[in-house]
Amino acid sequence: MTLFNEAILPPARILIVDDEEEVRGSIKDFLAPSMPTGLLSQKPRYRVWEAASGAETREMIKKQEIDVILLDIHLKDECGLDLLDEIKKMNESPEVVIMTAYVTIDNTVEAVKRGAFDFIPKTYSLEQFEGKIVRAVEHHRLKAEAVTLRAGRSEAVSMIGNSQRMIECLQMACQLAGTDRRILILGETGTGKEVLARYIHSKSNRSGAPFIAISCTNLSPELVESDLFGHVKGAFTSAHTDRLGKVELANGGTLFLDEIGDAPLSIQGKLLRFLETNRYMRVGGTKEKEANVRIIAATNRNLTEDIKAGKFREDLFYRLNVIQITLPPLKNRREDIPDLVHHFLKDQRIKSSQVEPFVITAEAMEILLKYDWPGNIRELRNVIERATALTGDGHIRPKHLQITKISDDTTSGCSCHVGDRRYGDQIEECKRRILEVALEMAGGNKTAAAKNISMDRSDFWRKLRQFGLSD
Repeated sequence: MTLFNEAILPPARILIVDDEEEVRGSIKDFLAPSMPTGLLSQKPRYRVWEAASGAETREMIKKQEIDVILLDIHLKDECGLDLLDEIKKMNESPEVVIMTAYVTIDNTVEAVKRGAFDFIPKTYSLEQFEGKIVRAVEHHRLKAEAVTLRAGRSEAVSMIGNSQRMIECLQMACQLAGTDRRILILGETGTGKEVLARYIHSKSNRSGAPFIAISCTNLSPELVESDLFGHVKGAFTSAHTDRLGKVELANGGTLFLDEIGDAPLSIQGKLLRFLETNRYMRVGGTKEKEANVRIIAATNRNLTEDIKAGKFREDLFYRLNVIQITLPPLKNRREDIPDLVHHFLKDQRIKSSQVEPFVITAEAMEILLKYDWPGNIRELRNVIERATALTGDGHIRPKHLQITKISDDTTSGCSCHVGDRRYGDQIEECKRRILEVALEMAGGNKTAAAKNISMDRSDFWRKLRQFGLSD
């Protein structure tokens, strides 16, 4: 059983370091063979480079990011263990698998003590070599993701989606990131509006400065104003000390106004003045202050209707609505669900320190694809988090999902239109993607691929013909 959307990962980058050309060539030919045009050649599992010496290895590492190095312990120009020491001192160093023709307990222990991920005799078969490489690549990627999460940059990599709607959103976001134009992000609750705002900030020239978010929902006007602009000691009963506001904290960076449609009218006027002048005053203060911030706002409300109802200022709307990006609900981008599931499963694996990856059965994935997701991505994340807590063996099955309602309109012949594409078409595209990845992860072996996703072999072959994947 394999993760369905492993194909979204880039090919693993392997560097073979050995002074024997024949050894390098045989390993490279096995990992990255010349293949005819087709599914596997379009999505290679490995990119492979070679180095015959320590000097060539250093030069290659400077030019190219590497995931795993296969390192001969005895090079002609230097000891492989000394080169290992140098590699392990690098930031985000690749994993190193030591190779040798002469295995001893002493050199095995010494290699591991110096930071080698694994140790492999050259007498091993090439298939055994690949098994070691697969584990090393997975370990390297998990370490990289853990660093990203600890650094608080997970938002910048969480804008996941290959659907046309999401590609258009991300293209616009990247285009706008280099400007200071104000952006209004629209979308249902849970579609990832704050994640998109953080993504834009991470791509901007303000990325080294703070990203500060403030929620305008369910707060009294006094609390919103204090949170936004800060207050001075004695401004009100509980103001025992001076307090910096979010505007001041965000100076030089980005201020995200979440659910701006819920901001009290009394605050909207003060916010408008700040947008016009970049100046504000703390609650209870007497001296104006100035801040240089980029404003990104978001709402799930129809602000045009709120303006007509007198709930939102028209002049503030036009100040905020310089550029508008609308995030689609998850039910309108179902082809992104496998990618999102894969991301959340890997996230839960890191958080739970689980050794083996979580995997999801075909039946469980089918349920996720058919559900309408009223809570959008946030609901999907919660469902996956619960499922990983409930499974005992790391396999996510339908009983672990705890989804109470499935869309009634789930047949592939459905005529209901979602955006510009039929719902049924999106489901079929998701199924095709699952088959493609299953094939690739099984190395093109159709019998193994069918077994991995718990699908009858004859049904698997029939689906391959249906989607034009049988050759």
